[in-house]
Amino acid sequence: MELDPVCEKIERESAASDRLLSQIDFARELALHMDRDDWLALVDQAENASRTRRDQAQSIQTIVDHVEEILKPIGPEAKNYCLNYVAHAHIDMDWLWSWPETVKSCYRTFATMVDLMDEFPDYRFSQSQILTYEIARSFSPELFERIKEKIAGGQWEVTANSWVEADKNMSSGESQVRQILCAKKYMREHLGIDPETVQVDWATDTFGHPLATPSILRQAGIRYYYLRRPGSDMQPDICEGKPGKMPWLFWWVGEDDSRLLVWNNDRFPFVDKHVASSDVAYVLRHETATGLRQFMIVYGVGNHGGGPSRDDIRKIEEMGKWPIFPATRCSTVQEYFKLVEEEAGDLPEVRGELNFVHRGCYSSQSRIKHSNRRAENQLFISESIASIAGTFANFVYPKDELEQSWKMAMFNQFHDILPGAGIRESNEHAQGQHLEIEARTSTVIDRAVRQMAVNVNTGGERGIPVVVFNPTSQPRTDKVELVLYDVSGTHDLVVRDGQGGAVAAHIMETQASLWEKNAKGDSFYGRKGFYNTFYDDIPQPPMLRFDMEYGHQFAQIVFTAKEVPPLGYKTFWIDEVARLPEECRTSGALAGHTTTGAWMENAFLRVEIDAKSSSVVSLFDKRTSRELVPGKKNFGQLHFEREEPHRMSAWIKGRLTEAWALASGGTLEVVESGPSRAMVRCHNTFLDSSFDLDIILHRDLPELDFTLNVVWHEKGGRDTGVPTLKVYFPVSLDNPRHVYDAPFGSIRRDADGKEVPAQRWGAVVEEDGAGITIVNSHTYSYSGDDDGIAMCLLRSSYEPDPLPEMGRHRITYSVYPSTQWSPEHASSVATSFNCPLIPMRTEPREGPWPAERTFLSIEPTNVQLSAFKEAEDGGGTILRLFECSGEGCTALVTAARAISEVYEIDPMERDSSQKSVDIQDGTRFQVTIDPHQVKTLLIHFADVVGSSVGGAPTRQPES
Repeated sequence: MELDPVCEKIERESAASDRLLSQIDFARELALHMDRDDWLALVDQAENASRTRRDQAQSIQTIVDHVEEILKPIGPEAKNYCLNYVAHAHIDMDWLWSWPETVKSCYRTFATMVDLMDEFPDYRFSQSQILTYEIARSFSPELFERIKEKIAGGQWEVTANSWVEADKNMSSGESQVRQILCAKKYMREHLGIDPETVQVDWATDTFGHPLATPSILRQAGIRYYYLRRPGSDMQPDICEGKPGKMPWLFWWVGEDDSRLLVWNNDRFPFVDKHVASSDVAYVLRHETATGLRQFMIVYGVGNHGGGPSRDDIRKIEEMGKWPIFPATRCSTVQEYFKLVEEEAGDLPEVRGELNFVHRGCYSSQSRIKHSNRRAENQLFISESIASIAGTFANFVYPKDELEQSWKMAMFNQFHDILPGAGIRESNEHAQGQHLEIEARTSTVIDRAVRQMAVNVNTGGERGIPVVVFNPTSQPRTDKVELVLYDVSGTHDLVVRDGQGGAVAAHIMETQASLWEKNAKGDSFYGRKGFYNTFYDDIPQPPMLRFDMEYGHQFAQIVFTAKEVPPLGYKTFWIDEVARLPEECRTSGALAGHTTTGAWMENAFLRVEIDAKSSSVVSLFDKRTSRELVPGKKNFGQLHFEREEPHRMSAWIKGRLTEAWALASGGTLEVVESGPSRAMVRCHNTFLDSSFDLDIILHRDLPELDFTLNVVWHEKGGRDTGVPTLKVYFPVSLDNPRHVYDAPFGSIRRDADGKEVPAQRWGAVVEEDGAGITIVNSHTYSYSGDDDGIAMCLLRSSYEPDPLPEMGRHRITYSVYPSTQWSPEHASSVATSFNCPLIPMRTEPREGPWPAERTFLSIEPTNVQLSAFKEAEDGGGTILRLFECSGEGCTALVTAARAISEVYEIDPMERDSSQKSVDIQDGTRFQVTIDPHQVKTLLIHFADVVGSSVGGAPTRQPES
């Protein structure tokens, strides 16, 4: 559509006025910056001439020509500066829209960008997130081919060193490695580019950046980091504790001294940024700060995609022709970073995490967070178990299934999905994908465990054999739950191991007990109705309970499995007996009533529980004869808070208007007392919600477990604010410090009461090491004060999802008192809590494998396992380790099979990074691991299965 003459004249005059004023302003700033009085005189002359000629009603173009002639001596110096424009379209995955709209946004944006490239040969565009390219490839192959042509021609820059722009505080260190690994593999296979040449990680909208980021990125061959949310309150010496005070450019130095060159774009919007002459305002200040005359500006419409417009591109071209103005060019972000390396002077160094941003996101949408944790745990277990089964039992490693599961998990770690900042449709799509991950990984685990179990020698008349697999790298004494079919449960059950040790199994449920509940109206077809009972009284899935009630006889049991070897298994035999043996009759965990509540005790801990407050009032560590709960305090007490109504409630923590502790009204009952488990169940209500809290002690375990079943009916809103549920643990410790789990390590933080992100645990410890660790499978939000530590369990934000938490929740967490606390102990118990032992019932048989075996051991304990998986090219097995305590060491890895070759390799599994490792005695090797280092190893096992340690041919499970 053409403009009428009047509009055309107005537009021309507006553009000319912008040209005139922008050049005068820049000339003055440049004169002051260069301390040139003669140039200032020219600027004054130009301004006077402009006013005089405007008063004479001369045309604007005539005035521009005259002013540019006056300022001509300044022009050459002005052109020594350059505005480097980088085009980008920020595309949010399923934020305020559903998946189909995300696909549409990618398609329309990319189609527009390649059309603009055809129209403007100098135009260049930079795009992150490999998933956006996969969307184009899947939904519009012809568009994908055009994109590849533009990449090859240099107009399209790939800045996608991750599958999506994920949250990095809540996704695990291993997940962050996989984001990069999957992205680089895609570049090589589908985009036709060498991933080594893409050295930028684009994290413009990520809500904070954890301590391990420099180490992870540098090991992946990434040198540059583009961000906009640097969490400036964490660097008061550099940024004075105020947003917008972090430098544009700085070196971010990791704990292992890895250095990452960072561009901080927090002065500009990262979406809806159009090209304007006012962009020049920062260029001289940037030179003062960095010594650089090159300045980068990222522009383009975003969030829902869009990118630059024709007007933006034309404006860049036009401004570059102004004689008293910096040069302009369409550039790329990597070109700019290379200029910085070549030309910048000394840049400031920043150490530590770059947090905190949007503290509400650590707890919003708890179901998404629990599902993410579950997905990461399942992927870790399934890869480890499948690798062991493949190495020792000829199991075919399910590479495609696991890769697809990882891609779904990584997608849902996007920085609006995992933080809980999406709409309901987004969350429902995420939960559907998490269910698919659960189905795939559970099947992989079951298949792999079955294939190994049939090889175990379980013979003899000793009862029902159960092979218990340990998917973690530390030996464990831990609880095991399983269902035994064709067992009535009417007699006691004794569990024996191969060394003659015996414990009693605790029978949790039987078919007879379910029928009894049915008669009382408490089961599937009882008085409570078809669905209600499962969530009110029984934590198991409804259809499982249906199968149990109307299928075979069964006994659902729990027992303490002692000394299950790391990355291995141990066989137990379970037998029904008329009377427990003498050694089993001594109860390992007891409970009883008191006048005010209940008590519990095992070999390590003695616990007192107050009924009214549904909380622990005494936690006595028998190992040190120390009381851990301060006098008149309530440990593990539920707390309610209400934030005032505020915008962006899913993201932002609002000011508290109310706070209560659940201090009265509760009741309790002793549900179980020995021999293997003690349980006290507390019931309470508050406002419109109800709570059943099971407090559990197991035989021979120094931990106190909590299972909280909540019916949450607290709705947030613009009138009511944001209701929040927390659990608080005051501790009696001297000069405590607070330490939190972080990707590939841990971090100490101040006890200021504010929400902070933590992966799986938070700890309060004394300098000498005594303390407690709080482990969970549900949340990433902790806070600490001078008296203790808290977890945020539920938070009823109302924007953008008005009802994120309504309904039923089952939340588990555990307390581990420590006599000598260490990060490796906290990491080990958190891994065990999140990755339970895996029981597999099998048949008595004379198998080629012993009743107990370690397939792979890793020492010492401060060296933790991150991944044990098949190499991406199928050529060997990847073992990824990390040092978690800040104390470098020599790690010893021992295998139950001969090893032919071992190489140190980078996380991207590049051949060029291989460094040979010496093998000792054919089955073990040592590697040096520096403090906080992540180390990746490529292992080639010998060809013959079972070639060491009593090798014998493996069996296959019967179909």
